[in-house]
Amino acid sequence: MEEKNRQRYRSRRIQSLRQELQEPEVRQKPREPRVARAGGELGEQRGARAAWELGEPREARTRRELGDQRVARAGGEREEQREARTRRGSGERTRGSGQREPGTSGAARRRRALGEGKGRKRRRRRRKPDALRLGICGVLLVLGILLVYALILFGSALTKSIKGGDFSGFSFPWSKAEAVIMLDAGHGGKDQGTSYGDILEKELTLEITKEVEKLLKDAGYAVEMTRTGDDSVDVYQRSRLANREKPDVFVSIHCNFLERGEASGIETYYGKDRDEDCQSLAEKIQASAIEKTGAVDRGARTEDFVVVKETKMPAALIEVGFLSDPGERELLQDAEYQKKLAQGIADGIIGYWEEKKAAEEGEEGKAPEDE
Repeated sequence: MEEKNRQRYRSRRIQSLRQELQEPEVRQKPREPRVARAGGELGEQRGARAAWELGEPREARTRRELGDQRVARAGGEREEQREARTRRGSGERTRGSGQREPGTSGAARRRRALGEGKGRKRRRRRRKPDALRLGICGVLLVLGILLVYALILFGSALTKSIKGGDFSGFSFPWSKAEAVIMLDAGHGGKDQGTSYGDILEKELTLEITKEVEKLLKDAGYAVEMTRTGDDSVDVYQRSRLANREKPDVFVSIHCNFLERGEASGIETYYGKDRDEDCQSLAEKIQASAIEKTGAVDRGARTEDFVVVKETKMPAALIEVGFLSDPGERELLQDAEYQKKLAQGIADGIIGYWEEKKAAEEGEEGKAPEDE
């Protein structure tokens, strides 16, 4: 009895399983989403039961495999959809999948263009202050250079003009001078000029010339020197220097010497075939030097010395005394006598220039009256 019941139960069970295997889509259709999630496990269980109970038919196995493929395909499509949503949310776009590259959409291009436009405006706004700063720095640089140049001129004038704490000889380089006088201390360097023992002409002439320079600056004249120390300057170089600088007056200072015989006194030379201005300058210097020193007057003479012949402005050369004469040799070494000589030379130059200036002004005043 029990055996019959088992066979009956077994046959019914087999029939029910065969029906399920023959109609899988009808039974699974209303529950397709659930099958998509758990189809793999359900198929494996059913296949295992069918194989255990009666051997799996070829048709059922084929259907089961097709169901597994549909489930796998549905799961794969769902994974691709999930990945696509993730990429869209993060702004990621790939070329190979047919999606656009990052930043290629119209909205993205408009945002990028708007941002670049704003950036350009900001950069332009920043450049304007930079240009203004550069302009201000340029102006300040030019003013600084001019200030340094003015300080250099001031220091140079101060150094040359102030001697021993005496400010009387100082004048600003930009102040208007009465005239420009070039003084030439005779000889210098290897050329010591005339001498007597250790008494050298080049040293005496430099001392007297510096005294004349100081007096002329005190009177408001600008003074230039061919040498300010023991320098070797050729006579032709002195003439070229004078012609290049173009002073109003050129005066050269020397000492005299006589090899044989006796001679003393002061004499002044001007060039041959030169205009009356040169003669007038020489005569003024000669007369003033004699007046201040009381020396023997040897007069104003003509001679073809290079410094009075080659120069192109009124020029004179004064011989302040004879080193060969014992009396004048002692006087030329005396500081007080040197100051007298310097005063006489300076007064002669000033007298000549004032007379010339007055004559020029008189001629200018007569010209309108004649018309």
